Parts: sequence; structure tokens; C-alpha cells
Amino acid sequence: PYPDAIHRLAKERGIPLIDLEQATASLVEQAGPQGSREIYCHVPAGHPNYPDGLEDNSHLSLSGAVRIARLVLSLMNCPK
Repeated sequence: PYPDAIHRLAKERGIPLIDLEQATASLVEQAGPQGSREIYCHVPAGHPNYPDGLEDNSHLSLSGAVRIARLVLSLMNCPK
């Protein structure tokens, strides 16, 4: 319900909206199962902070954060 509410609010107030939920979903879909592992925090076992490894599809990796930031800039029509 949250994305729908934001879409309605933007439309009612005439505010430009970046649909980051849709854009991120498209990016992850295009990356595919293996490529999306580079977007999110996937750390192999043996890492000093995650000795057992980590498989986190919620939080971005550093390279994933950069990709999302570039995506936002492109949606805002800003130079990278």
C-alpha cells in the first residue's frame, strides 16, 4: 500500500516521482539471479565480519549502492 499512496500523493500534488521500487526491480531482474548477488550483500564464508558468510537480499553491497545511486541520477536526468 505504501507505493500506491506515494503515487497518489505525487499525482495529487503534481510532484515528480521517481519510482525507485519499479526501477530497482527492473535492475535486479535484468541482472538475473547471479548478477543480483553483486547488488546485495553476499559475502563468502571466511570474511572477518561474517565468518559463516552472508546471504542478504535486503541490504546493498557497496557496488550495489553505487549502481542504485547511478540509477537514481539517470532517472533524474542528471549527469553521472
